[in-house]
Amino acid sequence: MIDADGAGHELLKNPEIKKQIVEEFGESILTNQEIDRSLLADRVFGPDEAHARSLSALNQILHPAIRKEILRQIQNAGDSAAIILDAALLLEGNWADDCDAIIYIDTPLAIRQQRVKVNRGWSEEELSRREKRQWDLQKKRNAADFMVDNSSTPAKSAEEMKEILTRIIRSN
Repeated sequence: MIDADGAGHELLKNPEIKKQIVEEFGESILTNQEIDRSLLADRVFGPDEAHARSLSALNQILHPAIRKEILRQIQNAGDSAAIILDAALLLEGNWADDCDAIIYIDTPLAIRQQRVKVNRGWSEEELSRREKRQWDLQKKRNAADFMVDNSSTPAKSAEEMKEILTRIIRSN
């Protein structure tokens, strides 16, 4: 299992990446000399063109480094039966070509809002702000080879995912 979001968070601590981000956004995004993700988020997730440009600049710094880390982890996976790349920005980051199949995890808005409130402390507005800077959900659904309905219990979603992974592994 490769967590692209986690890799991105770790890369914020990388001295070279940190230097590039501070050069782009200034020291106002630092707290205790570390990149403060919430301050950075305020700069890149918002309604206007300046936010869009800032997000693009951040992605130009982070996406190549995240992809390099993903490829490193894939190479280190050895002869695993499957490698799962968990990446909300899989399509935006142009990482889909490195995948045999794309599985879209479909979760209704109300459930997404509830989960990010509990797991990340985000408001409905914060989730909306961030999702507006990603590809349209229908576009992501259309790009997927498979879809998991994530509106029920975690056990039900996990069973559906297991069935899909089994089909993918058997077909390769």
